[in-house]
Amino acid sequence: MEEKETVIEIINPEKTGIQKKETKEIQTKYEFERVDFNVPATIISYGSEVREQIGAVLKTTAEMSRSEEEIVLDEKEIRKALDLDASLDESDKKANRKELAVITGFKKLLTKVGVKKFEEEKENNSYKAKYLEYCSKIDEVTEAIRTQKAATIHDFELKKTLIEQLGPHIEELDEVILVGKQDLANFEKEVNELKAQHEVEGGADLYREIQVKSMLLEAFRSKMDELERESTLYKEQIQAYRLQQGTDIVTITSQDSYIKAMAPTLTSQGSIAIFNRIQTRRLEQIQGLNDLTNEVITTNATQLQENAQRGADLYINKGITTETLMQLHESLKNGFKIYTDARDQKAKKIEKDKVILGKLQASLQDFQNSITAIVDDESIFEEIKKDSSFSGPKLSRKPRK
Repeated sequence: MEEKETVIEIINPEKTGIQKKETKEIQTKYEFERVDFNVPATIISYGSEVREQIGAVLKTTAEMSRSEEEIVLDEKEIRKALDLDASLDESDKKANRKELAVITGFKKLLTKVGVKKFEEEKENNSYKAKYLEYCSKIDEVTEAIRTQKAATIHDFELKKTLIEQLGPHIEELDEVILVGKQDLANFEKEVNELKAQHEVEGGADLYREIQVKSMLLEAFRSKMDELERESTLYKEQIQAYRLQQGTDIVTITSQDSYIKAMAPTLTSQGSIAIFNRIQTRRLEQIQGLNDLTNEVITTNATQLQENAQRGADLYINKGITTETLMQLHESLKNGFKIYTDARDQKAKKIEKDKVILGKLQASLQDFQNSITAIVDDESIFEEIKKDSSFSGPKLSRKPRK
């Protein structure tokens, strides 16, 4: 755009009677409507053209849509999908359950459809299937990163367009502010000169003119303050765009690094994880066989030793041993002693019983003698006969032989 010279003049010097001074020329790059304090509408519309241009740029860029949709990833889902170890653990558990079913003969009881389904599930839970599923998840994530990279590049270019388009308009706005400040300063100087003239000359018309121009001066001062704030805001916005562009560059390079390096690395690491798992399984199996072999050998050796000991014992103590005969002899001797002791105890008991029986017989003889003495006493019978109350049979005493 061609530059032009703008001349700032003192407003209506004829009315004020103030001598017109030399104007200061300001070199401008952009064409825009200058303020005319004799036309209050120019105060309101001052800078509106460049403000509308800035607004149009912001509105147009805000309405720009992305060329392709962005796929948003969930971090938890990504971690779960790419956790190959957990997937392989699940595969091992299912494989163990299926193998158990086969070993116990359940597979024989399945129908043909059941067997086919069994084989399909076993294939789906194999390491190969889990690895292919893992690679598929990596491809899905990579595709999502591609869309995010394209969206980030689009955002970067959009910010670049905003900066390129806003830059000249903000520069023009700064020029509008610079010229407006000069016009404001000249008009304020004019108002101050009128105030000085009124202090000397007085006059109602001059006073009213000063009041009107003072209001216009404050209105334009407010307009300039508003434009300066907007200019500062747009400059800060451009700096924000540039800062975001820096972040976009970091994001784009990281996304590109993932697509070109990290995704293939994840795929290769998946194969390493598979090989590790297979090696672990093989090592565990051979270690188990080694342990089993050692256990069998140890068990057999222990049994050999125990059998050898049993054979040696049998060889030493075969047939009827002297210890057995000695024990038999001791048992017989003890039995005979027990019998002899019992016989002696029986004899002692008989002698003891004879003494006790003799005492009992002597005691009974004494008792019988006492009874007989009583019966032989005839006085007792005489007394009974005299007793009139006695009505029993007559007793006759027979002489004792």
